[in-house]
Amino acid sequence: MEYHYKQKFLVGYGEVDQYNKLRLSSLLNFLQDVATMHSKTLGYGTSECLELGIGWLLLSWHLKMYSYPEGDSTIEVRTWSRGIKGIHASRAYEILDEKGNLVAEADSIWALVDIKARKPIRPLPGMAEAYSAIDRKPFENEKIKIIEPEIIDDKASFKIQRRDIDTNRHCNNTKYIEYAIETIPEEIYSEKHIEELEIVYKKQVIYNENIEVTCSKVDSNEFINVIKNENGEITTSIKTKWKIF
Repeated sequence: MEYHYKQKFLVGYGEVDQYNKLRLSSLLNFLQDVATMHSKTLGYGTSECLELGIGWLLLSWHLKMYSYPEGDSTIEVRTWSRGIKGIHASRAYEILDEKGNLVAEADSIWALVDIKARKPIRPLPGMAEAYSAIDRKPFENEKIKIIEPEIIDDKASFKIQRRDIDTNRHCNNTKYIEYAIETIPEEIYSEKHIEELEIVYKKQVIYNENIEVTCSKVDSNEFINVIKNENGEITTSIKTKWKIF
């Protein structure tokens, strides 16, 4: 299969859960790292972008898990750009285990932002050509639409800490799934893992802000989490499907 960049990662002790399986937030961090490393090979690494006052802002994730790697194993993450159209850039991934088996696939949409102004900007001259495009997508349905449920089963409040902030000076995208998981019923979390994940990021959250995370059960193994800021505005919507692995 064609791709632009690949990197191997050790699933260390800090990346596994109580069952010695790779945490989903850890996997998202690996995917984020591969995206930045690929960008660096093109001259748009984290340091280079910070010098220009720009950064890549994640708009959505769509991830499917087929199995969960265990601790002390090695995975290979492959990524490719699916192209830049307007202000949106699409990036896809596939994750393989040590035997070359496909353990997960993911698709994502990003936007380039002016860090100081906190606003999306158009790609720099030559950027679209540098990233190029491979016309291969993991999933047929590219659009993610998560509707806020009317009934709320649980909720929790969190304060954004310094440890949550990234180089774009806002709460890093991987932290939201950790907040959401805290509201999932224990009988689900203790027996199952996430099979499919969809996330839509709508507004940035910064240090010291308070957020409220609601959890709604929409099916026996399906939940929707809605995260709102202090003004009651939706910042992030998350849909998860769970199964026993």
